[in-house]
Amino acid sequence: MNKRKELNSAFFVFLSIAIVCIIFTNNPLIHFVRGIVELGVSPIQKMFYSGFQFPGKVLNSDLQKLQEKNAELTKKLVEIHETKKENSALKDQFQTTIIRSQSLVAADVVGVSQFIPGVSQLEKIVLNKGEADNVKKGQAVIYKDNFIGIIVKTSKYYSQVDLVTNEKSSFSAKTINTQALGVVKGKGNGEFVLENVVLSDKLQKDDKVVTSGDIQVDGSGIPQGLVIGTVISVDKTPSAIFQTAKIKSLLTISHLDHAFIIVETNP
Repeated sequence: MNKRKELNSAFFVFLSIAIVCIIFTNNPLIHFVRGIVELGVSPIQKMFYSGFQFPGKVLNSDLQKLQEKNAELTKKLVEIHETKKENSALKDQFQTTIIRSQSLVAADVVGVSQFIPGVSQLEKIVLNKGEADNVKKGQAVIYKDNFIGIIVKTSKYYSQVDLVTNEKSSFSAKTINTQALGVVKGKGNGEFVLENVVLSDKLQKDDKVVTSGDIQVDGSGIPQGLVIGTVISVDKTPSAIFQTAKIKSLLTISHLDHAFIIVETNP
């Protein structure tokens, strides 16, 4: 009986509290008073919120400054590295080439047309030197004393080079040891051969092949004595008119960052 009275009492207490809450919640006066209190407390809340946020803002600002500084230092390191590579390439070039340094224009390889590593072979490259640097169609491109290819297209600031392996590439050449004369012909897919060599000339494996000279009246063209590559096999058939030698380049052209354009041949 006592427990029942206690439960009834508790029920009426909770019911009374609920009714009071509903009345005061819907009372416009209560809303007005609460609005004034929130308006007065709002600046204090904002101040405390800003106070809590301030250390985080400082940390984020410092972190952003460090990231910007790191990016700047990384850029400078890359520039220093590229400058060192370029200076080293220039030094090597002018110490080893048979071409006068005044006749050369240094260029960066900035494009490798239709080249996919592991899928296709490099047949063309684009250099960042063009007509503004006295670069013209028909000029030879070298690295050290190695012949790379011929300028086939130019714009004001760029030029395209067909490499020696390009199917459009064809020029006269000879072997160093046996002086066998022929024509180097690009076969595409990274291959090129020395062909049109008469049977009476001797071709031998491991002999070096160099340019025999294809200079035009205007001075453009291929000087003699530039290294093309090494004979790796010979195809000689007694019944044939000519014999052929397969050549391998001494360079991995896809790894080159720089090249040199011969804008003026030695007199």
